[in-house]
Amino acid sequence: GSIYAGGGTIGGWTITGTSLNNGSTYLNSSGNITGAMIKDVRQMETDRIIFVDFDATNEKGLSIAALNFPGNAVYVTEQENKTNIAPFIFIPWILSQCECVAQVKKLLGNACITNKPYSAQYPPTPLHWLIADKKTSITVEQTKDGLQIYENLVGVLTNNPTFDYHINNLSNYVQISSINTHHQFSKDFCLMPSSRGTSTLGLPGDLSSASRFIKAAFTKANSI
Repeated sequence: GSIYAGGGTIGGWTITGTSLNNGSTYLNSSGNITGAMIKDVRQMETDRIIFVDFDATNEKGLSIAALNFPGNAVYVTEQENKTNIAPFIFIPWILSQCECVAQVKKLLGNACITNKPYSAQYPPTPLHWLIADKKTSITVEQTKDGLQIYENLVGVLTNNPTFDYHINNLSNYVQISSINTHHQFSKDFCLMPSSRGTSTLGLPGDLSSASRFIKAAFTKANSI
């Protein structure tokens, strides 16, 4: 069935506008959002809001994924002369107003992600975000250094640590290749690869977020 948010229907979903109890408008234009993880809809004062905490896309194909970022995410109190956005409303706030990454970057130009909790029982979740359209993607993080917007040329993101670490870490794997290995061991004798894929020896296989970033970046870059 339909869910109502500030008078707008969300079934497919159309958001026409809603506000939090401090009067700040977070969703102020129409858009359709399909969410992979729509976590909750609750009453806050006299308004109902959508709590989208993880992944969603809108009808224009603009998509956002939120990844765990504990210890690095730094949310702050509301700032004067800033567009203050609570993290739990960050995804629908963007997807209801933007059609592409270029518009997102403009929208975030004066933004500040606040430490406003969803409720006393649900404190802010420490997150950073991958935002992508058909052509490009960015990573958004708010750390002790403020709001950071990175061009994400590899188009992937995992959890901690910070995005700049993940990108710098790619340099440790420049020898990895999708092209089958040829004999280079010695000029004195010839060796044949035992199987396909030996050119990817050294690609990490553990489940740490840093390793998953490397493997996801390689797989995406070399998929058909």
